[in-house]
Amino acid sequence: LKYAGAENAFQGSQAYPKISAEGLVRLQPDFIFDLVPDRNDKGISREKVIQQWSELADVVGSLDAVRKNRVIIFDQDYCVIPGPRQILLLEDISRVLQGWNE
Repeated sequence: LKYAGAENAFQGSQAYPKISAEGLVRLQPDFIFDLVPDRNDKGISREKVIQQWSELADVVGSLDAVRKNRVIIFDQDYCVIPGPRQILLLEDISRVLQGWNE
């Protein structure tokens, strides 16, 4: 995220933190980047993924990122496979952030 010009809303000391829904509401991230590489294989639409975030926000409290339509779905396989193609995810995140800053 740093290389894409963003800051991770979760600044914990764990490499792979687990956060509750309520903790996410407390953090109020500007964006939610959801990595769903098997979305197409499972027949899940982007709209369904965003709907799930909306339903979560309805239960636990308002999430600004959901309210402002800033839930971004990345469904390419390179999103979760470590290797040289991860630069593509960095470029994807950078494009999203630049698009909102223009």
